[in-house]
Amino acid sequence: MPSTQFISRNRFGLKFLLMIFLCFAPIAGFADHQIPEVVNLIPDEIFIPPGFDNNDHAQVVVSGVFMNSCYKVAPPKSRVDFSRNKIIIENQVYYYPGGWCLQVLVPYSQTIELGVLEASTSEIFALDQGGRAKSMGKIKIAKASNSGPDDFVYAVVSDARAEHLGDGPYIVVDGTLGNECMNLKELKVLHNAINVFEVLPIVDIRQDPNCRSIPRTFRAKVKVEVRDLSRALIHVRSLNGQSVNKIVDF
Repeated sequence: MPSTQFISRNRFGLKFLLMIFLCFAPIAGFADHQIPEVVNLIPDEIFIPPGFDNNDHAQVVVSGVFMNSCYKVAPPKSRVDFSRNKIIIENQVYYYPGGWCLQVLVPYSQTIELGVLEASTSEIFALDQGGRAKSMGKIKIAKASNSGPDDFVYAVVSDARAEHLGDGPYIVVDGTLGNECMNLKELKVLHNAINVFEVLPIVDIRQDPNCRSIPRTFRAKVKVEVRDLSRALIHVRSLNGQSVNKIVDF
C-alpha cells in the first residue's frame, strides 16, 4: 500500500501540473479556436497625404495603441458619400475576449484605401463601436492635369525610413529600376501637410531600343527639415500604384 507521504507528494504534483496547464492552456491552443469580435476603434492619429488627383488611388493612414495583446489589426472599411462630400472610415480590429492577454501597450498603424475619388474636398469621419462618427480631418482631391495615372514616372519602391546621418534627418528610400535605361533622376519631397512628407522617386528613361529588362535595386536619401515636428508619415509614390507608407519618429 502506498504511504501517506507518497500520496501527498503525488497530489501536490498533480495540483501543480493542473495549475500550469490552466495558466498556459489559452496560449497552447484554446484561444486559437476563438472567433474574435470585430470592433471599431477611433484612431489616435490620422495622416492625410495631400497630393492625390481624381485619377489616383487615394489613401489615408491611421495609427493608435492597443491596450493589451488581445487586440489585433483587422481589414479596415471605407465608404464615400459623394453627394455630401463625406468619407466614412471604419478602423476595424479583432478582439479576443476570452484569451490570455499580455498587459502591454501595442502600437499599430494601417493604410485605409479610399479608391479613386472625385475632385473635391471631403470630410473624413471615423466610426466608433456604437456607430458614432468623429471628424478626423479633410482630404482635398485635385483635378488631374493629364489622362495618365501620374504626373511623373516613378520607380518601384519597396521600403522607406528616416535616419539621422550627422547633419540632420534624412528620408531613405529603397526600390527597383525596371531596366537598364531607367535612372533615378530625383527624390522629390513635398511637405504640404504638417505631418506628411510626400516623396516622389522620379525616374528618367533613356530612349534606346537595345535596353534590356534587367531590374536594378537602388537606395537613395534626401535631407528634410523637421523643425519641431517629432512624428510624421513618409508617403512614397511607386510605379505599381502601391504607395509605401511609414510612420516615423524624428
